[in-house]
Amino acid sequence: MMASQNHFPVQLQVFWKNLLKNLNLHLKQGFSIINRPRYPEKLLPKINYKLIESDLSDRYLIRRFNDLETIPVTDNLGGISLVYICDPTSQIIDLSTNLLGIFKKNHFCYLITKNGQISGLTEYWDLISKTRRPHFPVEFEINNNYNCWSLPIKKLSGLTVPFFTGLGSKDEKKYEVECKVIHTPTRSNFWHFSLRWFLDGEDVNTLIANNQLKSKSAIVRWLSHAAKAKIKELVELDVPKAETIPKKYYKN
Repeated sequence: MMASQNHFPVQLQVFWKNLLKNLNLHLKQGFSIINRPRYPEKLLPKINYKLIESDLSDRYLIRRFNDLETIPVTDNLGGISLVYICDPTSQIIDLSTNLLGIFKKNHFCYLITKNGQISGLTEYWDLISKTRRPHFPVEFEINNNYNCWSLPIKKLSGLTVPFFTGLGSKDEKKYEVECKVIHTPTRSNFWHFSLRWFLDGEDVNTLIANNQLKSKSAIVRWLSHAAKAKIKELVELDVPKAETIPKKYYKN
């Protein structure tokens, strides 16, 4: 009897010790979930949203870039270095930007990961599907190491850029493209806009996608050089105060 009476308190101590240990673990997990970053709801498309086709001439586009230690942000003339307009892995033919307003500079810290891309979060939104928040840290991460530039949309209105192929040869030919700002919302960013270039009324990005133009053709190469140089002239390193976007612009 005495042995069993002494043994019972030991079992009880072990029981309470394990219980408190598990409770502490669950509390830590709970606080971890509470403190976990959440992707901003205001960036996501909603089923009552529509494409923005209103006049945006008084608005700005902004684009993120990462500083390179070997290349200063500004050149000798005080303008932005050409590499920061878009890096070599990006296409000026279909340049991703964001409409400043509900999307603000600080939202650039939310980066969709490769897993998020595989999940389709950077694909264009079809205007009818319900979307969901990306999951941290699998589908998006936080990265505060960035810079950005802004671009007044009014400077793009009616903008045309001439360029030549075969310059100086008997085959020299002049072309001219027109820049257009197009709303291209993605499943994780309703405020995503694209700068596109139109040749004889046809979207060059679409021509390439349809194999009507080769991505490495002389036309695309010289267009890319000319377009990047023109955008470099227009961008600003200061980001203005974000103005509210009227709901009638984007809600049905």
